[in-house]
This record gives sequence, C-alpha cells and structure tokens, in this order.
Amino acid sequence: MNEPRYFTPELERCLIRMAKSGDRKARDKLLLAAMPFVRRALQRLYPSVDEQDFEDLVHEAIPALIKSIERYDPEHPARARLYVFAAGEIHHAVARFYRNQEHLSYTDTVPEVAVTDGLDDQLESEQQTELARAALETLTPEDRDVLISRHARDHRVSRRELAEKYRCAPHVVEYAERRAIQRFLKALANVHQRRPSPSVH
Repeated sequence: MNEPRYFTPELERCLIRMAKSGDRKARDKLLLAAMPFVRRALQRLYPSVDEQDFEDLVHEAIPALIKSIERYDPEHPARARLYVFAAGEIHHAVARFYRNQEHLSYTDTVPEVAVTDGLDDQLESEQQTELARAALETLTPEDRDVLISRHARDHRVSRRELAEKYRCAPHVVEYAERRAIQRFLKALANVHQRRPSPSVH
C-alpha cells in the first residue's frame, strides 16, 4: 500500500504560517493532509475500539491538531513535521476522552492517564472530567442511560438488551446512541466555552 501523500517541508511550513495568521483554508488543508497519519497512529494505540468509537477518537484529535498548529514555530530549524509534532498532544486528548467514555459514571473515579502528565496536564484532565459530568447532565435521562450503558461501564450493555428494556427495535437504540454521542460532544463544547479557565499561581 502506498504511503499517504503529504506536503513537502517547505509547503507545509508555508501553510502553517498562513494558518497561524488566520487563513482557515490553509488550516483545513493541513488537517486533511495529517488525518491519514493520525488515523494510523490511533489504530496502533486503540486496536480493539469499534468503528463508531474510533470515529469519535478521530474527532477528538482535530482540536489537538489545531492546538499544535498554533504552537508550531515554522522558523525553528529542527521542528518535526506537523503530524509528528502533534503526536503527544493528540495522544493526551484522545486518552482523556477514551478514559471518560469507558469509565465515567457518577460514582467511578477516572483512572490515571498511562502517560506521565505535568501539573498543567493533570489540572486539564480534572477539568475535562468535570466538564464531561456537566455535559451528561444536559442529556435526557434516556439518552444519558444509553450513552452510559454503551460507553461507560466495565461490561458494555448490548443494543439488544437496551431495546428489550425500552421495548423498541435495536436500530432505534443505535440511532439513540449516535444522537446521545453527538449531543454529549456538543454539550461538552458548550460547557467548555462557558467555563472560565482557572489561573494557577
């Protein structure tokens, strides 16, 4: 299989400069070009995740890539390619999201990240957990139940079991699950925008 096409270093740095100056088209070109490499890295990190969850992980990688574009210094002589430079940022963002999806409930303690975090990363992880709990509260009881049953329990509840519980067809539960994920992610983004960033002294 051929390697995914990517920009030359010169063109990549030109696009990064344009993106950092506010050019959305340049930013989107960088994101699209990096995604095949991101997907391949996520497949190595999370080989057992199902298709829907994998797409959610890819979605979580996009803000991390954008953050890396903002931090990238195109004048640095030894700076790695963007998708390599962003690898740590993506891993941290996706690991936090994955832990929340798999373990988050009203009583469980979210386990520690497997990688070594500094103080800022630990604070951000705690804030993300808080935001996720607030976002869950915005869902209807049924959507919250479907989301937690499918993604936040040690043993995932099957769609057929949920269909029997709610006396509906399994495809209705699948639709409700996708809707709950979309609403949760949207609520998470909205809650994050409303919360002021705490200052650390």
